[in-house]
Amino acid sequence: MIILDKELCTGCSGCMMLCPQFAIYQIDEYPMIDKSTCTLCGVCVSGCPVGALKFLGDGMNKE
Repeated sequence: MIILDKELCTGCSGCMMLCPQFAIYQIDEYPMIDKSTCTLCGVCVSGCPVGALKFLGDGMNKE
């Protein structure tokens, strides 16, 4: 699972633009991850300029 630290998030929408599955959408000023579409590829986590997205649990998807 990927979690968002709202205190760090700047609302830049970079994670939404990077997501290859289009699994991230914005509500108010924060990104929300659609867990049914997210493949846990980690592109959003590694691409967040402020480190607001983090893996919780077992980490990246092993495809």
